[in-house]
Amino acid sequence: VGKADRVAIMFDNDGATEAHLAYHAAHRLGAINVPLNTRLVARELAYVLGVVAPKAVIFAPAFAPLLRDLRETLGDARNRRSPPRR
Repeated sequence: VGKADRVAIMFDNDGATEAHLAYHAAHRLGAINVPLNTRLVARELAYVLGVVAPKAVIFAPAFAPLLRDLRETLGDARNRRSPPRR
């Protein structure tokens, strides 16, 4: 992760300390923080990640299953600009 790379960050309130550290670490690297709404459903989150195309995603362990499934759905999200079709 370097200057102008996007870093998506997804933490709930229980992970406030980790989220704070992630934001500051990305900022120090010159990256662009992209906060992800924890209430998005899988399809909405897939759309956001497809448009944003983050270089990295930092998340709380509770979101691992959701993001793992999306990783398989999106593959390389850098060229995606629309939500995946059903």
